[in-house]
Amino acid sequence: MKVLVVGCSGGIGTAISRHLKKEGYDIVGVDKDDPSDETLFSVFYRSDLRNADDVVSLVEKLKAEKHFWALVYVAGIYPIVPFDEYNLKLWDEVQSVNVRSAFIILKGLADGVERGGRIVTIVSGAAHIGSRDLGYSASKAALLGLTKSLALNLAKRGILVNAVCPGIIDTKMSARMHPEDVEKYMEKILLKRKGLPEEVAAGVSFLLNKENTYMTGTTININGGLYINA
Repeated sequence: MKVLVVGCSGGIGTAISRHLKKEGYDIVGVDKDDPSDETLFSVFYRSDLRNADDVVSLVEKLKAEKHFWALVYVAGIYPIVPFDEYNLKLWDEVQSVNVRSAFIILKGLADGVERGGRIVTIVSGAAHIGSRDLGYSASKAALLGLTKSLALNLAKRGILVNAVCPGIIDTKMSARMHPEDVEKYMEKILLKRKGLPEEVAAGVSFLLNKENTYMTGTTININGGLYINA
């Protein structure tokens, strides 16, 4: 079964691709950066998700792949810029990758998803509780809304659409967070550690499994129990 992973070269994207490859899926990857392990992908497409024209062109190429079992949207940017320094250019860049390109790709390829197939988006705890980076929080909240709306629209074809919401995961992205913010989160996380990209991948794997047939429009929170103490 063929699975598209958009944002396949980052920490979480790589873990998802590796996990699904081991389970026998045929992985088609998309990223602006080369993957660290090209053997994970039957096809890899380089695309700058900040450029709408480039993404539209990508979708036309991907339509030739046909018959995807699942679309997994992992791509995202998290600039971690203070409120006072945020400007319109940065806002637009964050929205373009985190939301606009997700819309273009998921809407454009929905007809190519098999009946009963899956769509999974990687959101963020920032969609629920905010963050210092208001553009990131807003974009992830929008992505979550897009996910729920897709679930409503695609249910008639039996396509299950869900979000995975990671907490603090041990990646290069989280390593750039303010130390005081990390410390505050660690006090609230029941398991008292960062999550691993592989733990997020396990959640995605569950959502793609053919035996998971009655879950759509919902969010799996993979955050070590963060919200219980929030």
